[in-house]
Amino acid sequence: MKTEKLQQLILLLLTLIVGIYIVASVEFYDETKDMGESKEVRQQPYLASKLLLERMGVATTIEDDYRRLFSDTPDAVIPQLDEAIILVDANAAISQRLGEELLSWVEGGGYLITAVNAEAFQDSFRANALLEKLGVGVHWLVDDQLALSKFDQKESILNDPNSHKIEAGLESSYRITLPEDSDIFYTVSNEDGYTLIQLEHGEGLITFVTETFIWNNQQLAQHDNAILLVSFLENMSHVYVFNPKEQAHWFILLYHYAAEFVWLLALLIAFSLWQLASRFGPTMSLFETTQSYFTQHIKVAGDHYWEQGNQHLLLAEVRNHILLMVGNKWPGAKGAEAQKIILLLQELSGWSPDTINKLMFADNTLNQSQFTQCMKGLQQLRKML
Repeated sequence: MKTEKLQQLILLLLTLIVGIYIVASVEFYDETKDMGESKEVRQQPYLASKLLLERMGVATTIEDDYRRLFSDTPDAVIPQLDEAIILVDANAAISQRLGEELLSWVEGGGYLITAVNAEAFQDSFRANALLEKLGVGVHWLVDDQLALSKFDQKESILNDPNSHKIEAGLESSYRITLPEDSDIFYTVSNEDGYTLIQLEHGEGLITFVTETFIWNNQQLAQHDNAILLVSFLENMSHVYVFNPKEQAHWFILLYHYAAEFVWLLALLIAFSLWQLASRFGPTMSLFETTQSYFTQHIKVAGDHYWEQGNQHLLLAEVRNHILLMVGNKWPGAKGAEAQKIILLLQELSGWSPDTINKLMFADNTLNQSQFTQCMKGLQQLRKML
């Protein structure tokens, strides 16, 4: 008895020792899992800049449509003179009216930052009335042959208001150009040309940069891009960042802005098709029954013979025609007795001998309904042959 208790005690101690060892040998650690960008970050490329400016006390709004700017719609965006506007895409269309509104606003004291991002070796911005009016263009540093080669880019260096150097990723394969008589306030350049230009216009200021992508979610933390953004906008009460989306198909835009015109056009097309169908008939005949000329002849002849009281003549004509076809199908049946012909037609049609006898050989008087039924039966026999 004592031996059994001792064994149980030893087993319990061994189990406890093994358990303590296992627990002590287990290592716990935190695993970092990359979940990717959130939906909000993907939809708003300048969300990081917005959060940075708001932390600095500058209210920031991100818009996706230039057409709302200074428009006469209920949802129009009309900035005040102590606010700023950032236009992030120079290739987005700006109308003549909007270009004049922006210049008038800057002339009154507004602050405008606009990208001068060029594509495919373009040297002007024909769809952008603002840049066209100011004569802003670009000068490419590489030609078509070097377009696909790696271009050595460097950072642009400028000074903040406290004369501290700021390095920003503005360097690109092109430079900004302006007319020689422009009232330039400040520039950042090297021997190749300008990457940043500030232009005085009335009481306000316009800043041109080779690109504003340095302030998107991916590039804001690079170099001193964030410092440059804050130095430009820290004294503003509100900043509007316009990042236009690609416009929908022209038909969708037409339906969105002039739905009545689209419905009217659809009604006109439907009316035109109806007129054509009424004039020329349907393009496809449905459920049309095709009749042979002989069938039409029998129908017309049947009406005529019945009206004349000579229906027996038509019956004789059709029966003789069937007998002729029977003789052609079965040469041995030429001149045969009625019983043999009835048997042959029975095998062909599957009808009873009495029905075939009434159709082919009966000479009793028929009313109009019986005459019509008899003619139909004879026609079916003829078609079987």
